[in-house]
Amino acid sequence: MVTLRRLMTRATTASAPAQDVSLPGMVLRAQAGDRVALNALIEQMYPLIRRHLMLMRCDPDLRDEITQVVAEKMVRRLASVRQPDSIVPWMIGITRNGYRAEMNRRSRERSAHISLDDDPATEHLLTDRWHGTELTESSISIQQALHSIAPIYREVLVLSSSNDLTVAELAGVLDISTAATYQRLARALHEFRERLSLLDPNGPT
Repeated sequence: MVTLRRLMTRATTASAPAQDVSLPGMVLRAQAGDRVALNALIEQMYPLIRRHLMLMRCDPDLRDEITQVVAEKMVRRLASVRQPDSIVPWMIGITRNGYRAEMNRRSRERSAHISLDDDPATEHLLTDRWHGTELTESSISIQQALHSIAPIYREVLVLSSSNDLTVAELAGVLDISTAATYQRLARALHEFRERLSLLDPNGPT
């Protein structure tokens, strides 16, 4: 198996001047062969990848597996990035595709749908093992409401709320028009607020 460490070594054979520490700057430095910049870039992308997977209701073991796959793809494809300032939506696109591919593979292996109550990932709504942070009662309701709506709406809420993407960037990740993105987001917010009001009438809106 090709490990991420071997990929990093193969992709980074020289060192560029350590000057620009901005995210786009690190992309350019990593593309030029700066190993330090590549390591720093991966460290910054890991929390983004894992947060997306956590909010999409991905259990910790599978989260680790997909994160590794996504990070390896990032190293392999980094040279193809032509707009360094768009590295976040580019990375989210890879993460989204990796998650969907794994979910599609698993759905083919089982014919019965697993409900929220029966899903082993539900227990991880209470505690995020990666951060080691216990969720408050209010945030538990938010997680439960989020995970009770259809995946297509959960996804657009996760993408719009946790990655600071513009609507245009969000539309690019989803591969739909800006107008369709607005419509999907509006429907997702409506569904989410309805579920949240049932779970926690006195909670946030």
